[in-house]
Amino acid sequence: MNIIQRVCQECMQQQTAYCCKSRCNFTEYRCVTRYSGDIKKLLTNFKFCGKVHYGQLLASLLFRNIARMPFLQKIDFIIPVPMTAKKRIQRRYNQAEIIATHLSKKMQVYCMKRNLVKIKNTKNQSSLSKEQRKQNVRNVFHLVNKSSLYQKNILLIDDICTTGNTLQACIKALKTAKCKNIYIATIAYG
Repeated sequence: MNIIQRVCQECMQQQTAYCCKSRCNFTEYRCVTRYSGDIKKLLTNFKFCGKVHYGQLLASLLFRNIARMPFLQKIDFIIPVPMTAKKRIQRRYNQAEIIATHLSKKMQVYCMKRNLVKIKNTKNQSSLSKEQRKQNVRNVFHLVNKSSLYQKNILLIDDICTTGNTLQACIKALKTAKCKNIYIATIAYG
């Protein structure tokens, strides 16, 4: 699994001169592989079956695949995509936070876990259409302390990017802090 792609936030296609990257609100997006086969099984067990220990393996996989990227040296903070307190209690953990925590240790960069927060409970994204997903996450993310992110380089972490709507909603909140750059890394897409 060594598929690192730069994907356009708007069209979720590999970035080219002809995609809509001119409208992207982030600096760069990297992912490891498509959401299929063994990685799909691994992520499903990690996310829904309590296999928390998979987080270290996934963080290692992500780190190995982005370790040579020039942007890695610029990162000031790693921020995981948050979930609501209610969802966290139900699941007992936030899978993006576990990956981000392990990744921060490998990168020796602070993982800021409580600044970007999800302030509204939403439906599970996996059961919704693309348009419903967009509406579902509209205005649900908020920054607790904007000044701490001013002119900082952020690495936003999630496990899977399907339509990109959750990541776009997080980016919208992060942009209110006037971050210098927002980079994104996920394990899988699709």
